[in-house]
Amino acid sequence: MSNNVPTRRTSRSNTGTECALRKKSMGKEATTRHIQTRKKRAAGRFKVLYALALTAATLPTTLAQSCIPLTDSSECRAFNSASISTNSALTGLFPFLVNVTDTSSFDTQLQQYIANGFIQQRFSDLIGCSSFDSSNSSNYYARYTASVLCNAIVQNSISACGLTGDATRPLCANTCV
Repeated sequence: MSNNVPTRRTSRSNTGTECALRKKSMGKEATTRHIQTRKKRAAGRFKVLYALALTAATLPTTLAQSCIPLTDSSECRAFNSASISTNSALTGLFPFLVNVTDTSSFDTQLQQYIANGFIQQRFSDLIGCSSFDSSNSSNYYARYTASVLCNAIVQNSISACGLTGDATRPLCANTCV
């Protein structure tokens, strides 16, 4: 049985030189397209890597600002295995934490908070001491004020900083002996 479908034959009138030139021309075009594609991919990768680098560069700062270890704290020595959070929940309770960026600034800010706002709030506002003299807050400083504040900040930082074990142990009366 013969197939009655006409076949189309192309003329091969091109000489070997014309074929070589066409292949060379097509090769240049393909190479140019390939190079352009590689450049576009590289540019896209660069943009992604740049965005990742920016994110990675800010991550330590973000983490450092959200949880600060008390390892070398001079004000909260009993809590050296804990960390404190500086998230909005804690800064709402303890406004001085807004200015805290590391352990040293925490110690400084806690001292200032106790000497200024906290002592006045406790003695003047809550207890009603009408003769409160804020110029000499050491007259009003209770012995365990810093420990009580450290404990409150650490206890409120447990979930935010993922604290476990000794770092979560609360301050108890027998601890203050």
